[in-house]
Order: sequence, then C-alpha cells, then structure tokens
Amino acid sequence: MSAINQEKIYEELRNYHTNQFPDTKNSEVENLRTEFGVIEDKIIGMLLSLMSGKTEFVDITKELNIFKEKIANHLPDVDNSKQIFISKISKLFEIMAQAKESNFQMKKTRIVRS
Repeated sequence: MSAINQEKIYEELRNYHTNQFPDTKNSEVENLRTEFGVIEDKIIGMLLSLMSGKTEFVDITKELNIFKEKIANHLPDVDNSKQIFISKISKLFEIMAQAKESNFQMKKTRIVRS
C-alpha cells in the first residue's frame, strides 16, 4: 500500500513543478520567491526523506501559513505571481496531507555483526 501512496505523491510532486513563476523584475516578488524556495525545499526534502524511510513526518504547515499571510499582505490581488503562490501553497498542503495520511514507516537500522 505504501508503494501506491509513494507513487501518488511522486506524481503530485512532478505536477507541482510544472506550474512555474513568470519572469518578473519586481524585487519584492523576487524576494518572496526566494523565501518561498527555502520553505518549498524544506517541505520537498522532508517528503522525499519520509518516503525513503529516513525521517518521520514533520508538520511544516505553520511556516506555510505564515508565508501565505505574508503573500496576502504584500502582493495585490491582480498580480499573477500571487495566484501562483497561492496555488503552489495549496498544492503543498495537499501533498503534505497525503504524506501524513500514508503513515510511512522509518526503515529499520541493520545491525552489523562482526
């Protein structure tokens, strides 16, 4: 069952990366993209480590919610980047919920016998 869940999450991550930010010269948007990239890397790294059995699930929704509020306060509603941020954040919430429900197990450490 976990192999099916793993493949679903991998597919969601592949689809997640197809939605890219447009090029912009707005320094505020670039700074937000950089900040979001750090959070995004943290989440995706946790998910990949979780699925390979190297770590347990770490709930990063608090950081993501704080960033979502920052986006709401700093970017105008008509900005295309704001819509992409919101869709990416929503997708990350969905993927983390799938991972949490999957209950991936840590790999057992092998004892080296000499």
